[in-house]
Formats: sequence, C-alpha cells, structure tokens
Amino acid sequence: ACGLTIANRGTPGWSIGGGVIRAALLRSPTKKASNFEPDSGSWDNGRRRFRFSFLPHAGGLGAASLQHGDAFNHPLRLRALAGRGGAAPAARAGSFVRWDAQNIRFSALKQAEEGKGWVLRLYESLGKATTARLQFGIPIRELWTSDLKEENRERLTGTQLRFRPYEIKTVVLVP
Repeated sequence: ACGLTIANRGTPGWSIGGGVIRAALLRSPTKKASNFEPDSGSWDNGRRRFRFSFLPHAGGLGAASLQHGDAFNHPLRLRALAGRGGAAPAARAGSFVRWDAQNIRFSALKQAEEGKGWVLRLYESLGKATTARLQFGIPIRELWTSDLKEENRERLTGTQLRFRPYEIKTVVLVP
C-alpha cells in the first residue's frame, strides 16, 4: 500500500473519494456572486495565497507524515538575541526535553501559572496507546502531571508517561 501526505497552508477543507483528492480553496462566495446573504465576514474576498507540500510514502499515516506537516507549517526560524552587556549569549547544544515515541507530539511549553516551573503539553497523535520516556537537558527536581488548567497535580516518580489514543498530557516540571 502507498499513501500521500499533503501538507498545506491556507486551505479550509479537503475531500477524498473515487480516487480523487479535492481541495476547497474558498469557504463561501461573496454576496455579489450568490442569491443569499452570508454572515458578515464569513466570505472569502480579496487575494489569497495557498501553499502545498506533497510527500508520497509507503503505508498509511505515520510519524514521517506528522513530521513533514510540522516542518511545513512551523518552519524553524532563528533570531539573534543580545545578551547582557550587548554580547550574544553562548550557544548550547542539546534539547531542553525529548522523548522516545514518534507519535507523541509537542504542543506547548510555557511558565507555570502558579508557583515555579514550566508546563509542557504533549499529545498522542496516531490513535495508539503509547508509553513515552522523557529526557531532559537540564536537572529536574520535581515532575508532575496535571489537568489542562494546571490543577489536580499528581507527582511522577519516574520519567515515563502513558498515553491513551489521542490523549493530551500536561506535565509540570520544576528545575
């Protein structure tokens, strides 16, 4: 079996059937082009820009398709920052956090709402129950799971997380 991953920016919908893939490039016609009046702001007037990237592959949806879509929709952007005294900070190699399961995806990293630490959001992306082992590039004193509101914390005794299919996990880490 073979497949095709189509990554895109700016297209509101897709349909697949009968060996044909269709992209809906506009959501609704303008008021001038139809006999009905759509809600204000719901029509697509003006100039539009569409971008597509195609990745043929063997088999069904997998980690390579997700990585391709992430890279296409969120390209790496580098920005030089001045350090104290105007000098650029020294570069460090390595990752703040990484994990060993390719179907676990990164969603957010932010400072915790209350208290010290950072909140990391991960999710399972392929509908498979998965255990992922986290590895940190800095020493971590405390590791917790919580709900999306960062409440109801449960302390983790290790660095393994078990995910149900499509589950979102909120992890609070205190360096």
